[in-house]
Amino acid sequence: MEVKLHRHFILLACAAFLFGAAIASAQDSKKKDAGKADKAQAPAVAAAAASAAPAAPASSGGYKIGVVDIQTLIADYPKRKQLYDNLEEEKKKLQAPIDAMSKRIEEAKKAYEDSKSNLSDEERQSTESKIQDDFDAYKLELSKSQRTLDDKEENVLKEVVGDIDKAIAQVAQSGNYHLILNSRGDSRGTVVFAVPGIDITPQVRAILKF
Repeated sequence: MEVKLHRHFILLACAAFLFGAAIASAQDSKKKDAGKADKAQAPAVAAAAASAAPAAPASSGGYKIGVVDIQTLIADYPKRKQLYDNLEEEKKKLQAPIDAMSKRIEEAKKAYEDSKSNLSDEERQSTESKIQDDFDAYKLELSKSQRTLDDKEENVLKEVVGDIDKAIAQVAQSGNYHLILNSRGDSRGTVVFAVPGIDITPQVRAILKF
């Protein structure tokens, strides 16, 4: 889940001024949580496998291999939900001044449209310039706030994946695993088939207490 601030459609009387160009801010399309989750999975698996100390083979000349469903762990982890709930609250705080700026611009645009016939050329130019400056400030603030939100979301994902990474490493070490593979990777897939007995996902869940 990617948290996005709402953009407002602001015409700013562009039909009458500002080079006749219609200015509108469209809301960015949301990306699926799986996109960032997939990016985070690779280091989690690598770290878990690397942190597992060499152990005696499961059988003579063999290696002990396990699989784990990282996507499901990320999606179901209660801490992730709590952190995203906190992020939504942060979004509301950042959204409030943006909404206020949007309202001021819309009101200024309406006032200009209502009175422009009575304004001199100089007054029109000054008013149009002021509205344009306000709109530029609105776009800048929106971009700045979205970057802040994106950084916070990235930190949330790092924290969630970090917890899962540590739990996988703990299972790998305690179970003398040589290799842990992600059972659900990207679109190409990581593991085509695995018997249920080598899936350590339930053990990781137990460590994370969910």
